[in-house]
Amino acid sequence: MVSLSKDEQLTDWMRAELRKKITGRYRVIHFADDYNVSSYQLYRFMNGESVNMDFINSLFSLIYEGLDIHSHSKPGI
Repeated sequence: MVSLSKDEQLTDWMRAELRKKITGRYRVIHFADDYNVSSYQLYRFMNGESVNMDFINSLFSLIYEGLDIHSHSKPGI
């Protein structure tokens, strides 16, 4: 279950979760390579620019269902 505050959007929550993972030397490009997502669209998403719904759906699946966002056992970390 995802709990959002009153004014929070789902994409805001997704960006916050990704920022927990993408820090320091582990950058957007590394995350995109490790999890096979478009680095171009990931950059756009992280900067609040528009991306297509298919990308958001697959990214949500990574964050919520398949990716342990707090784990340090993933490749490249």
